[in-house]
Amino acid sequence: MKLNSLYLFSALMLGSTAAIAEDPLSDFNVTGFLTGTNNFMYRGISLSANSAAVQGQFAIQHKTGFYTKLWASNTKLQVDNNTPNMEGNFLAGYIGNITDDLGFDIGYLRTFYPGGSEDFDFNDFYGTLMYKGFSTGLSYSDDFFAETGTALYGFVAYDNKIINDVSLHAKAGYTRNRSRDFLGLFGVDKSGWAHYELGLSHPLPKDFIVSAIYHWTTGEAKDGFDIPGFGTNRLQFNLTKNF
Repeated sequence: MKLNSLYLFSALMLGSTAAIAEDPLSDFNVTGFLTGTNNFMYRGISLSANSAAVQGQFAIQHKTGFYTKLWASNTKLQVDNNTPNMEGNFLAGYIGNITDDLGFDIGYLRTFYPGGSEDFDFNDFYGTLMYKGFSTGLSYSDDFFAETGTALYGFVAYDNKIINDVSLHAKAGYTRNRSRDFLGLFGVDKSGWAHYELGLSHPLPKDFIVSAIYHWTTGEAKDGFDIPGFGTNRLQFNLTKNF
């Protein structure tokens, strides 16, 4: 949903075009989505213990490229007898273009767990380059989940339409945690793991999108996590409604 479209409609109904030019909110674009999924996947790891999740996002972007987003999902994480049942992400960043085909996205991400220990919350600082469906990026955390030290994540991905309205999603990423404290979290016995994603999506009427994505990880992740659903290969189905 776009604010400028709403204000245009209102102005036409009132028979006034002057209100459009004077309205500063026309410089903002407001969007959102709601997704139902059979699994909450994060870098090849299930954060919902291989059960269903409902996820949503609300975003505001200015015409200059600055944006803020708020994303949330239910989750199941059992850590030190503390089980957060929700994860939230707050993002603030800037998206722009270097050339007509080369774009970039830089920003700050705060991950938080309402009802859980504040020690679980952490920051990420990210940067991404995009070129004709290809993207690559890095994300740095100054103190990763459960205060386990610095972490670095890198990825390459491809997202584009391949035939008719069918789009392909492919991604490979690697998480590297530099703190020894991370080795004891969730039974992890490795300091890093790679994950991969491959899927297809197709639009449906009324701004719905259906997608299926297969997630898998390298052996160190599958062997390193001792909580059900962590580091296991999964086929994820999603139904998304865009607003």
